[in-house]
Amino acid sequence: MKLLAIDAGNSRIKWGIYSDGWLQISTAETTSPETLHREWSFLEGIDKIIAVNVAGPKIENIITSYLEPLRCQIDWVRSSSSLGEIKNGYLDPKKLGADRLAAMVAAWDRARKPVIVADCGTTITVDAVDGRGHFLGGIILPGKDLMKRYLAESAHNLKILPGKHILFPVTTGDAIFTGSIDASCGAIERMHKRLADVSIVTPALILGGGDAGLISPYLQIEHECHEFLVLNGLVSIGVSPYA
Repeated sequence: MKLLAIDAGNSRIKWGIYSDGWLQISTAETTSPETLHREWSFLEGIDKIIAVNVAGPKIENIITSYLEPLRCQIDWVRSSSSLGEIKNGYLDPKKLGADRLAAMVAAWDRARKPVIVADCGTTITVDAVDGRGHFLGGIILPGKDLMKRYLAESAHNLKILPGKHILFPVTTGDAIFTGSIDASCGAIERMHKRLADVSIVTPALILGGGDAGLISPYLQIEHECHEFLVLNGLVSIGVSPYA
């Protein structure tokens, strides 16, 4: 089976073709979806399409229209009380982002034990899954670029400046960049400790999203890094018996 998986996020639309392994993975800016029209016009032999969208109904309509020539129904993943082998513990299950659930499916399939799933994109979500595959809860914080933008918009003297991560920043650019990375790492490590405190075994930590590779070197916990975690979750849902 040849499967097309699509993860439409706030900043990027990630998509890939899977058939016993990834044949192709590509991205497009959510603000410029017309690039997808050109690339998808060459697609053929697609047996199944599975997609998740958190970018709003306009993007969903655009994606649907671009894929009409394939004559293949799109299976839009929505949040519910369970997805794959993940049990959704949100008070209102439908309010949880379906991309978060898909990322948890991928992480659970890989870890098969308590796991923290940190999806590092425009926003950073840090979600806890216990040893039974139950989503216990999670946090949301601004991603690196959002943190910098909020500072620039809210404080007159804190402009968006180039910077790098150093132990003791002595320039504003370095201070903001280091602060955003350290805040992200602190949130992830704190959630990992919370799950460890209620788990029999040490939880796994799996990072996904476009900024996963940026944050990874500064974490002080053993972890795995998979940029396209949501796509892997979609494939797992699309090809498994529980789909």
